[in-house]
Amino acid sequence: YKGRESEVNLAFQSAYELSEDALIDLDVNYALISRKDVAVEAKPRSLFTVTPSYSFVIMDELKLQVGFTAAFENDSIDSKSAHVYPMAKASYPISPAVDLEASLSGGIEKVSWQSLVAENLWLAPNVPVFHSNKSFDFGAGIRAKLGNQVFTQAGLSFSSIKNLYSFVNLPQDQSKFAVVYD
Repeated sequence: YKGRESEVNLAFQSAYELSEDALIDLDVNYALISRKDVAVEAKPRSLFTVTPSYSFVIMDELKLQVGFTAAFENDSIDSKSAHVYPMAKASYPISPAVDLEASLSGGIEKVSWQSLVAENLWLAPNVPVFHSNKSFDFGAGIRAKLGNQVFTQAGLSFSSIKNLYSFVNLPQDQSKFAVVYD
């Protein structure tokens, strides 16, 4: 098998406290992935995301975080290279040890040849690799503190994902898998 992939990831996180109950956050990530395979020319794939947000407390102890995620990528499966997604989180304590939580987010999920092989070791050569586009993800749940260092969480999430990959057997060789996208 003659395939190879290189990946460089850079991340930056910063926060500025405006007051005891208000905070500005900034998360920036950049990934550069280059893959070469027998029938795949080395073409760098990049993914740049920036997520600014504002966190604050309102009405008793209701904590809110609102912002957006802007993503820029050069995958050829999607006609757009720039995407904007909502980012909102809410948390409300119903007791000193239990919080109700809800969130709405989205973003481009990085997919690499290495991440595909980590899920399926019998991946065929020359498979197409594209990032997944999570249009939105709505979640709600409950988080409980069980001691000084132990937390538990239960919840439910609904997502809309484009370019989600699946593995299918190759018809000519059932021991190998191809990748198909929705």
